[in-house]
Amino acid sequence: MASRTEGEATGSRRRWARLAVLGAAGALAVLAALLVPPWFAALVPAGAQRRAKAAVLVAAQPIYGTALAIDLVALVLLARVVLRGRRRRERRPLAARLLLLCGAVLVASLLAEGAAAARRALRPRSGPLPTLPTRFEAGPADEVNVVVIGGSSAYGLPFERWLSTGHIVAWQLGRAIPGKRFRLDVLAELGATLQAAHEKLAGYRRRPDLLIIYSGHNEFATRDNWARGIAHYADDRPAGGPGRVLGDLARRASPLCRTFQEAVDAAGLGEPPPREVTRALVDVPCCRPDEYRERLDDYRRRLEALVAHGERLGTLAVLVVPPANDADFEPNRSYLAPSTTPAARRAFDVRFRAARALEAADPAGAIASYRALIAEQPSFAESHYRLAQLLDRRGDRDEAYREYVAARDRDGLPMRCPSDFQEVVREVARRHPRAAVLADGQAACRAAGPRGLLDDHLFLDAMHPNVAGHCVLATAILDALRARRAFGWPEATPTPRVDPAEATRHFGMDPRSWATACEWCARFYELTAYIRHDPADRLARIRRFREATRRIVAGTPPGSLGPPGIGDPAPDVAGAPGVDPGGIPRPR
Repeated sequence: MASRTEGEATGSRRRWARLAVLGAAGALAVLAALLVPPWFAALVPAGAQRRAKAAVLVAAQPIYGTALAIDLVALVLLARVVLRGRRRRERRPLAARLLLLCGAVLVASLLAEGAAAARRALRPRSGPLPTLPTRFEAGPADEVNVVVIGGSSAYGLPFERWLSTGHIVAWQLGRAIPGKRFRLDVLAELGATLQAAHEKLAGYRRRPDLLIIYSGHNEFATRDNWARGIAHYADDRPAGGPGRVLGDLARRASPLCRTFQEAVDAAGLGEPPPREVTRALVDVPCCRPDEYRERLDDYRRRLEALVAHGERLGTLAVLVVPPANDADFEPNRSYLAPSTTPAARRAFDVRFRAARALEAADPAGAIASYRALIAEQPSFAESHYRLAQLLDRRGDRDEAYREYVAARDRDGLPMRCPSDFQEVVREVARRHPRAAVLADGQAACRAAGPRGLLDDHLFLDAMHPNVAGHCVLATAILDALRARRAFGWPEATPTPRVDPAEATRHFGMDPRSWATACEWCARFYELTAYIRHDPADRLARIRRFREATRRIVAGTPPGSLGPPGIGDPAPDVAGAPGVDPGGIPRPR
């Protein structure tokens, strides 16, 4: 009896010891959760943090899938062991405990999967709409508050230290409408999607009188890792080692793993662009059709929400159709129909290269070949682009324009706002005639382009306007405001026609600004050269802009260097002492 009492006491002490250890471990875990993240964020560089986050999220997918598969197998085997023991009236305490543990893991996994599936079903991928403010700080009675939201094009990159479309609009409004002062806040940010712009406006505490919404280029380029590719063709299989195969299978079967991967993609995490050719001519898109539709729907609902909120406040919205460099920026990726077999893809590759080889010696034959390829595979962006270039050289500008737009819209890694997103801007403006005016940047740039095309004469790279491009967009906005007689615009006052040279002088642009622009362009093409199957044109542009930077620093007038859009058209440009060609502007 005494020995039993001693045994019970020993067992009780052991249980209390285990509870104490578990309690201490829990307390340490809570303490670590509270203290480690701030120290980690403070001590570890941002790039290393991003890589660590990416590594954890990517590794979690195959690990989770493998662990769940093992749990299911163990659950079945342990259930058999426990049931067999019951039939034989044998106690199997270890097997029963392990069975309970496996069951608990399965229940927790099912709850997590259900929560992830419900999140995907009930909420758009980009999240709920933010609550926009309705109470604001009071401003002067004669002041008109002009607010610009959007991405880097609206921000003015790489000229934001000097000017942007919003700067030119506010300047010219002040000249056209006497008795008013126009205050400008540029809330646009590098890489911002419309979702990010919407959320930024939610924290703004001055009532916008004029809200310029210039957003649409980043709905794919800053949401997706540039190396991302989907399983597009019917015969596609996961590439890479066992971890990548398991990760792909886990994403296909598990809403939770898809949520992990979305976190990687949405944050732009993962590997940087390569420094060698890694893409094939016949490539795959960066996102699935359902993801594309989801982003388009979210873009529409956010634009509608912004305009509707402005209507309640009495804010006039200017909806800018985001234009881009359709003619002088090649598509990043081209892909064929999903049903195309491997043999048909190889044959198409051979025929495309044969058509390209004809371009110099037999342009008419190359045009016929590209037309045949487009008739067979209309989704292949590179065919549209090469055909457009040949038509452009031949002088068929209207057809060339249509083919350039088709190439931009079919790009498998879109960096320029596609036409269906542009059309959403027009639709929202039509639905809200009292609260919004339309500045159709695509139409304005086409009308202003020397060849009737959107090309290097108006853009520095894929989508960032040069000074002339900003002037064209500002004029389109001013035209829309004058037609509305906004803010008391006098009947007799015409729309100002902004001269780029006058704008550069007014905003104090100097050789340093042009050196900054050249260096930005070189870096942009460095980032994007090898996300294409053929980087030759972009590599040539890097050399051209780097040479222009060097010569500006040496004192050469920027306007005499050759790249369109670089340099004040006025001939009397001063030297460039003290220019730092590596100093790329960052957000304020």
